Amino acid sequence: LDVSEIAKGKVAMKGIDGKTLALVHNRENERPEVLRDGKARDWDHEQDCWRPADGGDSPIRQAWMSGKLHVEAGGKVFEGAVSKDNQCTFENR
Repeated sequence: LDVSEIAKGKVAMKGIDGKTLALVHNRENERPEVLRDGKARDWDHEQDCWRPADGGDSPIRQAWMSGKLHVEAGGKVFEGAVSKDNQCTFENR
């Protein structure tokens, strides 16, 4: 773990395969800058990380910045939410 630039808000690491991953604190908004092998991730095109490619529903759903998580497994459903004032709720069905 390379913390030589931590005063600038940046930490990085290098894997045994030579690939790098860096995280830079972003004071302007909620999204940190993530660099994989020096290339910045495009947050606007990676917002719903569990959404199927066809756009349908999946057993795990969490829309970007929604504060809500939906999980279906074994015939059961779990839904959790965190409000903007950090109140947590959940329901098992």
